[in-house]
Amino acid sequence: MEWIKEFAKDYIQEEKMEEFFENYKKEFPKHAMRKKEYNEVNEALKLTKEQLEETTKSIESLKGKATSLEEAEKKITDWEAQYKQLETDTNQKVGNITKRSNLKELLLTNNAHKDAIDLLVDKYLGVAELTEEGSIKDPSVLLEKIKGEKKGLFVETVVDSTDKDGNVTTATKTDDNERTRKLFGL
Repeated sequence: MEWIKEFAKDYIQEEKMEEFFENYKKEFPKHAMRKKEYNEVNEALKLTKEQLEETTKSIESLKGKATSLEEAEKKITDWEAQYKQLETDTNQKVGNITKRSNLKELLLTNNAHKDAIDLLVDKYLGVAELTEEGSIKDPSVLLEKIKGEKKGLFVETVVDSTDKDGNVTTATKTDDNERTRKLFGL
């Protein structure tokens, strides 16, 4: 991060530097993909390309080796169907990896306990939907649903306050207290 600050000094006024980096820290996770997930997607794409190349070679091979026109057409149709199925399966796998990554990020940024992240992702992966851009559709609605069903898996604290008339009110709020985060190992 320091190298970015050094680089940005030439382009951003000093008094706006901190504001820039605060906004950068908030927005970057929305647009970045973790290295592990990026590598998983690339590996899936690499395998798919290899399988597609094999399928293409097989189709070309069948075209030349077929003894009859009907036999060749049948084999070509079969390979093309396999190719389409493989392409559909790969797109679905990549979509699931993206959905899993985005759901983990949503839970982490909303104070889900770190030991509960994988449990929550597995449970709600089928419920989460992606937008055309690849982000989670209606993340606040999904988060409300998860918190409603699994409230105990989020780090929160109860706060009592007394108003000027002496009435005590109790409210639950997300605790950003460092002591509490250490207590839960966050």
